[in-house]
Amino acid sequence: MSVAEQPDDQQTSTDAADTGAAAGSVAKRAGRSAKTTLTVDPDVLDDAKNGFWFALGLGRYTTFAEYVTAALAAHNEAIRATYNEGEPFPQRPTTNLPTTHMRS
Repeated sequence: MSVAEQPDDQQTSTDAADTGAAAGSVAKRAGRSAKTTLTVDPDVLDDAKNGFWFALGLGRYTTFAEYVTAALAAHNEAIRATYNEGEPFPQRPTTNLPTTHMRS
């Protein structure tokens, strides 16, 4: 997945629904948003859209952005807990992410 971040001025978004473990992270960000462009495997994207549509019918999320934000927050929490002792990630040295695989 390649990522090119394009932060916008802060925009208003709807409050995030309770998402279990990631609810706190999403709630902290309510009312803020930033645009980004992603290249994602089409099957993963299609499954995410299907998941959103299913959750929408349950009244769980109101926008796809809200659904994706909750998914990213939950994944970040899992990676933080598994690999960083639950501590915040260190700040990256630049605002742009690498477009190729990083090898140390």
